[in-house]
Amino acid sequence: MSDTFFQEKTREQVLEWLRVKYDKGFRYVVRDCVNDTWLVIYSMKPKRYMDDGCWGYRERDFDNIESMPAEIIRNSDMHEISWNNRSPTDLEKLLKIGVK
Repeated sequence: MSDTFFQEKTREQVLEWLRVKYDKGFRYVVRDCVNDTWLVIYSMKPKRYMDDGCWGYRERDFDNIESMPAEIIRNSDMHEISWNNRSPTDLEKLLKIGVK
């Protein structure tokens, strides 16, 4: 992998990346775990697994044609995306797409 993959991205860079990913079908973003620098995006609403300390697709969603593999980006200054959120952050609301 490229060294640029591991470099932390700014808020502006992440928002631009999220807009591109939204156009490709991704709809949710989460922080990977407590105090982590990785954001993970999903095409379908993920479930938070407390015992494993991670987010992921429900087993029944694996074969769903809409469940694309999760993608990640490194960022730590988007505080509205937190492991402590009870549900994943909706990209449409975060990016204010279609919101008046």
